[in-house]
Amino acid sequence: MKVTELRLGNFVFDEFGNVEQLTIDALRAYLRLSKYNQMDCKPIPLTEEWLERFGFEEDDSVGWLKRFDKSDSFFIDLSFMYWGENSVKLTHVHQLQNLYFALTGEELELKS
Repeated sequence: MKVTELRLGNFVFDEFGNVEQLTIDALRAYLRLSKYNQMDCKPIPLTEEWLERFGFEEDDSVGWLKRFDKSDSFFIDLSFMYWGENSVKLTHVHQLQNLYFALTGEELELKS
């Protein structure tokens, strides 16, 4: 994973394999370490469990669905995310978080 893929709030595995949500301090530390090719964080694979935690619902016709307003939705089949006629391959949680933010201007929040 390249450090340039990371944003504040992204979920990653830390050097011990624990899930970490990036804070300003953690992101700064990873930026410093990346200069020496010593990134200690690893990407988290995108799974059905993570989709559920982000509020996606399984839909028999499209795979996984998340509505973010009355007229637009995200459709995911765990290998591609669809936006209208376009698709993007997603394999990691931080990629989903970043794309969701880029398209909606909102953070992808975990369900309580």
